[in-house]
Amino acid sequence: MNEEVDEFTLLNLYERAAWKDSGAHHWDRLAVEVPVWRSLTYRWIARSHYGDQIILTTTSPLHGGSAIYLHGPNIAGPRSKVDGWLDTIVYLGSSVDAWHARIARYGDEYAIAPALIDRVVDQPERYKATYRIMNPGLRW
Repeated sequence: MNEEVDEFTLLNLYERAAWKDSGAHHWDRLAVEVPVWRSLTYRWIARSHYGDQIILTTTSPLHGGSAIYLHGPNIAGPRSKVDGWLDTIVYLGSSVDAWHARIARYGDEYAIAPALIDRVVDQPERYKATYRIMNPGLRW
């Protein structure tokens, strides 16, 4: 990892005991207002420095089971024609352990602020490619 990292971290991971199953307002609203998301159950597992919400769901209508998503009004998610996909979410993976390993490897979750990727990540194209595979239509 490059040493030009900003003085704050982009991600605040919650301890498992602090995971919540309500209060992530975007996801609570989505489960009520968008038919494809009506069966949503989640655990709120992290938040970003900017207040973006990271949830783990076992009922993802987009990925058929367990999925981790990042949401925020300024998140640069993919443009997708998949029913229920929003361009303000990014799919981070299906496993908390694999996602945490990726965070440990790269030092933070740069999907929160993709403009930093080229500045602070060793092998930024490899990092971006991982996210583009998981999120077809991703613009960064």
